[in-house]
Amino acid sequence: MDENYDPVRPCIIWMDRRADKECDYIRDKFDTNRLFEITGNGVDPYFGYSKILWIKNNEPENWKRIKLFLPPHSYVIYKMTSEISMDYTSAGNLGGIYDLMNNSWSKELMEEMGIPEYMMPGNLSLPDEIVGSVTVDASVRLGVPKGTLVCAGCIDCLASTLAVGAIKSGQHVAVIGTSINWGSVPFK
Repeated sequence: MDENYDPVRPCIIWMDRRADKECDYIRDKFDTNRLFEITGNGVDPYFGYSKILWIKNNEPENWKRIKLFLPPHSYVIYKMTSEISMDYTSAGNLGGIYDLMNNSWSKELMEEMGIPEYMMPGNLSLPDEIVGSVTVDASVRLGVPKGTLVCAGCIDCLASTLAVGAIKSGQHVAVIGTSINWGSVPFK
């Protein structure tokens, strides 16, 4: 989003593999064990941080205009509530810049990658946390009552995992849709 909170460019979806060179660069220049230690993620074009680096490296005019990165559902929440937020699952899904243990952006990794911290929302929320309410304008456009509470939400695979009841240590779930994801609830 730009300084007026309008989209700068179309979203790059998860299955887009254009950030291969950025991933090669990360593998060559960074300690990937340290990256995994902080984020719990590896290096792959799937992750949002590699796509952010692709924009930085390949679209310098767009990069200059970007004030904030938001995933699509957080943008919808912004349009409905005028509130900027991102849920922890989406932050974690960005991959290599989210500190999993501290539930915050990794200043260390963002600095190393040249991604300014101001480009990430400061308000990170639990998926069920109320992050705003429907504005008058959104109420008129959507036919949703003004003041309806809106929660942060989460990425689809985690919502699916919860929906099938995989909540106990050691349970597994296959989430099948456009792709196939396998998830397991960690052992305690």
